[in-house]
Amino acid sequence: MSAAPIAVQLYSLREAAARDFAAVIERLGRIGYAGVELAGLHGMPPAELRRRLADAGLEIAAAHVQAPIGDERERVLDEQEALGTKTLVVPFVPPDRFKTLDSIRAVAAELDDAGRNARARGMALGYHNHWWEFEITHDGRSAHELLLAQLDPAIFVELDTYWTRVG
Repeated sequence: MSAAPIAVQLYSLREAAARDFAAVIERLGRIGYAGVELAGLHGMPPAELRRRLADAGLEIAAAHVQAPIGDERERVLDEQEALGTKTLVVPFVPPDRFKTLDSIRAVAAELDDAGRNARARGMALGYHNHWWEFEITHDGRSAHELLLAQLDPAIFVELDTYWTRVG
């Protein structure tokens, strides 16, 4: 029985990647990782990053990106399309966006819009939590629960169990 392929979230290696992103990629491939979840490109053009990942035998499992909406929509989607990314994850919505029921509805609407934009390019979109989505409550329900109740079911959850426990 062979081991399941494992990917690493590159945010956890952000300091090393900031110093020498190419070396981080090469080493991850050499030590046996199958893929990465991107957390920025560290100034590397998408075509070069795609080539370096392929040379290292690494696939893109997902990418943490700014929500592909508004003025940044095309830039984010073009960049990820150039990389061949199929799974996008919005890694952060500030805590103040969960303080009211109306602001939670607005976050859900933005994520739904971002999801439609991603799906139009053949990509899936998810949301990554932190502690505050569980810490902030309204009428006995966590902001996380309220957000999920309003999201399009096509938006997946990348549940960060550490932050869930902290929250």
